Amino acid sequence: YRSDRFELVDSDFRLYPDDVPGWDGCFNNSHTKSWCIAVLRAKETGKRLIFASTHLWWKSSNPALSWYQTGSDEARAYQLGMLMDRVAQFQAQYNAPAIIVGDLNAKYASPAVQAALSRGYRHAHDIAVEFANEEDGMHECGPDGYEPYTPATFAESIDHILIKDAPEGFVRRFDRAMPDYYLTLSDHAPTWIDVQY
Repeated sequence: YRSDRFELVDSDFRLYPDDVPGWDGCFNNSHTKSWCIAVLRAKETGKRLIFASTHLWWKSSNPALSWYQTGSDEARAYQLGMLMDRVAQFQAQYNAPAIIVGDLNAKYASPAVQAALSRGYRHAHDIAVEFANEEDGMHECGPDGYEPYTPATFAESIDHILIKDAPEGFVRRFDRAMPDYYLTLSDHAPTWIDVQY
């Protein structure tokens, strides 16, 4: 964050547990799945904002795929639920809007994203008042090589920005940075928003 404009008021970091109640197996490979939360105060206005970044479990619940693991959809919903509970504690303490961003490894219709929407979160794509990118921003890019980006619909995306308790018009733009040079470096096109607060 820009320390010339924002002050860090509070923060939290946590690894998700390996276990998910009711499901066998490990759901945090090499302890890479976690959250990081910051409560920021704008120095000019004094307004506070809760910002959380996360990376959820990555395997698929589709048995036809080589990266299948039973309970994976449930694991993502469980992990995101833990994060939303922690964000709610910060909201109760600081009375501020919340933003959750990250690679949720879950499409828009997934149990994880739908659970967030049922808890009062809104997807930044859905509430952007000036522009909303309609592509998914994903393509193959890894140790086996790079495949050119082929657009798919927003609903197929696994990178999300979720907003809670922000004023109307808060999200101005929801977009993805997809210059050709960047798409050779990562399978995720960075997702970002412009906000007015």
